[in-house]
Amino acid sequence: MATAVDESGMLVLNADDSQLRAHADGLVRRFGRSPPLAWFAVNPDQGILREYGLRGASTCGVREGRLHLSHAGAQYDLGLVSRMPLSMGGIAAYNVANMAAAALAAIALGIAPTTIAAVLAQFGSNLNDNPGRMMRFDIDGVKVLVDYAHNPDGLRGFLKVAHHLRGDSGRLGLMLGQAGNRKDADIEELAQVAAEFQPDLVVVKEDEAHLRGRSPGEIPRIIRAELRRLGLTDSALPVMNTELEAARHALDWARPGDVLALPVHSSSARAALVAMLQKR
Repeated sequence: MATAVDESGMLVLNADDSQLRAHADGLVRRFGRSPPLAWFAVNPDQGILREYGLRGASTCGVREGRLHLSHAGAQYDLGLVSRMPLSMGGIAAYNVANMAAAALAAIALGIAPTTIAAVLAQFGSNLNDNPGRMMRFDIDGVKVLVDYAHNPDGLRGFLKVAHHLRGDSGRLGLMLGQAGNRKDADIEELAQVAAEFQPDLVVVKEDEAHLRGRSPGEIPRIIRAELRRLGLTDSALPVMNTELEAARHALDWARPGDVLALPVHSSSARAALVAMLQKR
């Protein structure tokens, strides 16, 4: 992950990414210039951030459960990560990384640290703050998560949160589909990520709004075949023709204590699902 503030300003980079660290020093050689670099990290080992800080870079990372920002020689405590709604109690590491990156970009743009801390303390608590991204519902004891999660990395991060929430006794259900403009191997990789979390149910969906040249049913067949190869049973792999039908099936299956992870890609399907969940 990298965030550029502007051409003359700051380039925000992920210090947890070894490739970014390796290539950052080559910016001048490649482009003839390099903007000031800022680094964020959520890895508990803060040695990398300390090293960059000693070089004069702005940094942001987690230390002792709190998000700390260093900029222009000053240190700022942005608050307890577990109390920031986007962090899901601190378990959504990818969102913690997003918040750290956003904090660096914000302070480079002149936004006051107190304002940054105040936003992080409340953003994500309202469903309308970030529609389609880690929306959370409790439906009669079933935890329901709605996210976009359209690639393997995104799905893995999403399912890590769902897996944590299921505890020792809850079941994990999800729905899974993909847009048609992906290679077969990429679609299979998405199924492989899902299988890593040993779900009790995978509702294989047709992403009907994003066929993008594929025949109806083609992508569900690829996903289902890969999940069967990885050991899931036929009974755990129902197929639904629309995203909303898939979500309804998962909700009908769930019982108190279960967690449902529902990646929804169509904005219209998401709006209908959210309306349905709010009624329940």
